[in-house]
Amino acid sequence: MNFPEAFTTTGSLLGLRRGSSTTWLQHALSVEQEETGVRGWHRLLWIVNEPLAGEVSTGVESFSYPFLFRSSSEREHALLFGNQGVLVETFLKRCLPKARVFCPALEIPRLVKDLVAEPVQYSMSAIYARVEGYGQNLRTMALYGSDVGNADVLRDLLPALQAYRVTLRRIDTGKEVLSIGSRGEASFLYRGKNSLRNVDAVLRFLTNKRYIDWSRQLTMSLR
Repeated sequence: MNFPEAFTTTGSLLGLRRGSSTTWLQHALSVEQEETGVRGWHRLLWIVNEPLAGEVSTGVESFSYPFLFRSSSEREHALLFGNQGVLVETFLKRCLPKARVFCPALEIPRLVKDLVAEPVQYSMSAIYARVEGYGQNLRTMALYGSDVGNADVLRDLLPALQAYRVTLRRIDTGKEVLSIGSRGEASFLYRGKNSLRNVDAVLRFLTNKRYIDWSRQLTMSLR
């Protein structure tokens, strides 16, 4: 499999709705699959005869698109990442047409408040938020830094912010691990096994702290 060694991924946490007549990847045609060496994770290479990411076609070549897939031990939950959000949505529609999927809700505002108060395992290198109380003059805000949660300006603004996406950084190494939003959308830099293990660790943290609400079934949107 000719899979890239590193690329910036975008994708989503996914769940199977009740009544879905398939399991993950059961009927995924034209898809090469191989294990990554990290439990639960697979590399996928989707091969098609048409350009799906804006390439110029000469009418004879094939096009291949890399994906990273992880199913949970419960099997009804999964992660799917590609190098463009539109490709992830297209992959689901074409390769998993019988899989009725949804995205969970994440309590990003509570996560932000908790990490501002006590950043135990992760700090925040970016926060995206809607701003309340300023009308049309100021509606959204993005803050970036090595430790945004420790900035006085964020503490002052926090009561007026409704955070909807954060980028998490490991405190022990200082490396960014995962950016994740309130509708389950996520992205990270894939660089082999360690990057996948780091994503797993973040998701365990979010699950153990009950920031992920699988009972709220949202429509996926990566555009």
